[in-house]
Amino acid sequence: MNPANDPGRARRGMLAMRPIAFVVAVAAAGCGKTEPPAPAAGPQAVPSAPAGPAAAPTSTASLDVCGLLPSDRLAAVIPGHDGGSASGDASLLAGVKSLQCNVTAARGNDVDLLTLVVSVASTDALLEQIRPSGSAFDDEDKIAVGDGGWIKRGAGDEVEIVASKGRSVLRLTLLAPAASARADALVALAAVVAARL
Repeated sequence: MNPANDPGRARRGMLAMRPIAFVVAVAAAGCGKTEPPAPAAGPQAVPSAPAGPAAAPTSTASLDVCGLLPSDRLAAVIPGHDGGSASGDASLLAGVKSLQCNVTAARGNDVDLLTLVVSVASTDALLEQIRPSGSAFDDEDKIAVGDGGWIKRGAGDEVEIVASKGRSVLRLTLLAPAASARADALVALAAVVAARL
């Protein structure tokens, strides 16, 4: 008998096709759903500090980090500034809250940038982990800011100040042409910021 003329073969072929047809029918039925899809799971928020006694002081929750920069002192460091914009409320270390303010000033096609980062430790032990130490700086780089600070001058276009005050550490960085010439004004600004912490 010729396999092409075998009626059982055609029937076996149809039976073999039923599971595939069923899968296609179920998939097609799902395509016509009008319900909105469930929201995609985005990145999960990671608490910056544990709840309870080790949490950061509540005063940092309302801290306006850009408000720590007085406009008149800021203008001496970065003329024509935009007033600053706060970003982030995070930390890489549980029990330490970090806040940042970025201040810019456009000069033609260039932009000067001043960044203030304030990190507040919830315990003295955590403060010891984030406090700047003299081993990272030279003695001649010490400055009278807060409970102690240092200044680091880059290749002329960068000046950075790191200082501590209580359980807070401030880091003030200026990236601009001839930033070194504005170092004294930056130290004065850092002293005002530390006094406001």
